[in-house]
Formats: sequence, C-alpha cells, structure tokens
Amino acid sequence: MDSQTAVPISFYPEARESRGRLPLYPYETRLVCRHEGTHCGVGRTSAMPAPFGVVGLSHRTAPLEVRSRVTIPPDAIPDFLALAKANDVPECVVLSTCNRTEIYYSGTEAEVVRTLLAGYAEVPLEELRPFLYEKGCVCAACHLFRVTSGLDSAVLGETEIVAQIKEAWRSGTTGPVLDLLFQRGLETSKRIRTETELCRNVTSTGSLAVREAEHRIGSLKDRRSLVLGAGKIAERVVRELRSRESCDVRIVNRTFSKADLLADKPGFEAVPFDFLHAELLEADVVFATVAATAPILSRELIGQLSEARQGRPLVVIDLGVPPNVENGSLAIGIDVVNLDEITAGCAENSERRMAAIPFALEILEEELGRFGAALTERAAAPTIRALIARGEAIRSRNVEWAKERLEGLTEREIRVVEEMARRMMIGLLEAPIDSLKGELAGHEHRAVVERLFLLDGGPSDR
Repeated sequence: MDSQTAVPISFYPEARESRGRLPLYPYETRLVCRHEGTHCGVGRTSAMPAPFGVVGLSHRTAPLEVRSRVTIPPDAIPDFLALAKANDVPECVVLSTCNRTEIYYSGTEAEVVRTLLAGYAEVPLEELRPFLYEKGCVCAACHLFRVTSGLDSAVLGETEIVAQIKEAWRSGTTGPVLDLLFQRGLETSKRIRTETELCRNVTSTGSLAVREAEHRIGSLKDRRSLVLGAGKIAERVVRELRSRESCDVRIVNRTFSKADLLADKPGFEAVPFDFLHAELLEADVVFATVAATAPILSRELIGQLSEARQGRPLVVIDLGVPPNVENGSLAIGIDVVNLDEITAGCAENSERRMAAIPFALEILEEELGRFGAALTERAAAPTIRALIARGEAIRSRNVEWAKERLEGLTEREIRVVEEMARRMMIGLLEAPIDSLKGELAGHEHRAVVERLFLLDGGPSDR
C-alpha cells in the first residue's frame, strides 16, 4: 500500500459521518489532504520537491491505551534521535505530548521511520499500523501547520502545543528542510493566533482538569488538592488552582526542589515523595501528572486507599501518558478520570472560535503556499547559483576580450562595455532563472538546465 494512503480513512477531514450525524471534523471542510500523489487540496500549492514527511498517531487515530505504549518521554528523546541517526535518518524531530506522538523526518522513507517507532516502542508494526498516519511533502507541511495553529488539537485553538513544538524543534536533529518547515509552521501559528479569534478564551489542560474536579466534588477552595509531579502539566494545574483561590494544595515530586519551586504561595506546600501515601489518605482530589513509564498508583495501592479512607470519596484526575493510575483500578470511593475523558467532555463549541475557523484556514493556505514557494526556490538554489556563476564567467571573459581589442577606451566607455555585457547576461539568464524558481523547479528540469549550460564544469563556447 502506498504510504500516502496507509492511514485509516477516519483520520481525514473528508471522512464524514453520514446518515444525519455530525461530521467527524466540523471545522475542517476545505483544507484537506486528498493524497493524490503529492497533491494536497490547499489552493494553488500542488507539489513540493522535498523528501520530508511525518509518521505518527494522535488522539484522533488512537485511544489512550495505544498512545501510552508509543509515547516518547522527554528524557528518552535523545536516545530515539541517536537511533534515528544510526539508521540513516539525517533530520528528525520528535513531537511527543499527551495527545500525540509524531516523528518529522527528512532524507529517508516513511517505512524506515515507521519501523523505528514501532521497534522503539516495542510494539509489533502490524499491531501499530492501523493507528498510524503517514504524510509526505505538502501533506506533512499542511498537517504540521494545523497542529501548530491548534486546528488539530483536542481543544480547538489551544496554545500549549506551541511551546511543545518549539521544544521539539530545538531538541531535534534538523537541517535546512525541517528548519524551514518548523519555522514556517510557527509563523503560521502566530498569524492565526494574532489575526483571528481562534485562540481567544481557550481552555488549557490544567483548566479542564480543575473544572472536571469541581464538577465531581464542588468548589476546591476549601478542599485539599494533591498534585503529583512538577513538570509543565503540573505547573498549569497549580496555576489554575491559584486562580480558583485554592488554599490547601500539596505538591509531591520525586525531586523535592522542583516541587518546592511550585509551592511559592501560602497554602501551597511541597511534600517529600516518601510521604505520598499519607498525603493520598488526606486528599480530596489528586491531579496525577507524572511522566513515568509505569503507573505511580497501582491497583493494590488504590485498594488500600479505599479501605483506609472508609468510603470517603477521592477524585483522581489522571493526566499522565502513560496513565499514572494502573489500568483496572476500581475501588469504592475512588473516582478515576483519565485524559481522554477530560478532553471528550470539553465541547468545542465556542461560537467566536468556530466562526474564526474559515479565516484561520485562509491564513494557513496562504502560508502553505509561501512555504511551497520557498521550498521550491531552495531546491533550485544550487542550480541557479551555478547558472549565474557560469554567466558571470562568460561576461567577464568577453569584457576582457573587448578591452584588448579596443585600445584607448575612456573609463566611461569601459563602463558602458561592462554594463552592456552584464545586461546581455541578465537578459539571457532571466527566463531560465525565473522558471527554475517556479514551475520548472523539479529535478528533471534542473538536470536539463545543468546539461544545457554545462554546469558540471565542462567546456563552454566562448
């Protein structure tokens, strides 16, 4: 199966639900990847001559259980990048968040990256394949631009992804192709966030988590909240708890100093990890945000908590990927809510943000066209430079020939001869250079120009 069509059809915006039900992606009606060769239905952009793409899975294609098996924690990304380099992947960026794991690459084939990801996650490729999407060239650019802009997020227009993408780009092994891709993707995001209402009043993951807890046990102002972890998600939860005037918050982390940095206001207290069990007994709500490969709260521990609390209710908001609560942990009085349940409960129906989608798509289409033009011109740049150098060599040689045969020329006359030669060179090369920047930028056309003008260093007519 072609890599451009090896993705479940339910991923694509044009895969609509029928029989009167709402479309799967109500806000992606025009900007779609049709995967007809390298063509993408994004206005005038029809082809990009760069060997780059993305392989990944997200909340749209894979349940939390599958995403948890494939996630790449921040401290494991260097190992994956080293593995990619060892397998001849010259450019690689890993974007791994709670909702997606994506590998952006250049200089290799999707099959190589797909095999690397499955092998690293220790998941059989055939088992993983139904959940993967693979996009190349213009379709990969279109996808990244949607992701950076919040159009592909579980919460429409969310802004947390921007910092995550910047960090992924900074940490990756990049070169000219991926640097251009991510630079333009972030520029697109900035335009959409500043020129439209798409990201106005967006609810963050931390806000969703606190809102879910309030929905289940009421106001948290006089309740004891326990935050497990001290990373980015924990920061957002703590920030949201402060905004809700919570005054009894405990923060537990294996590295106490990190927890202590978050507990910088009255009522917020850092607690050593050794006291986790005691804090779980006293808490009313737990926000579990630890980036760990194994569950922090096992089924056995959940059972012990239920017995020790004697039915006193406890809400556990599990924001971990993989989950911090072991699968199947059901006990009396313990209410566990995972990440997918939280995001599914957030209705993406803000009228102002929904109304901004067409304007966001127009910007995205425009920026994708600019990216295509820049990529096309970059691909032809070596040929254009060689063509100009060839023309300049011929111009210089013939000016010297004229000077030798026209003795007694004044400085003004010499300048006229040189300008005439320059104008002739520009006039001759203008058309092929413009074509190389546009519709004739493909490899086969560049090869023809290089042969015709002897740009490989062969002899030329004087």
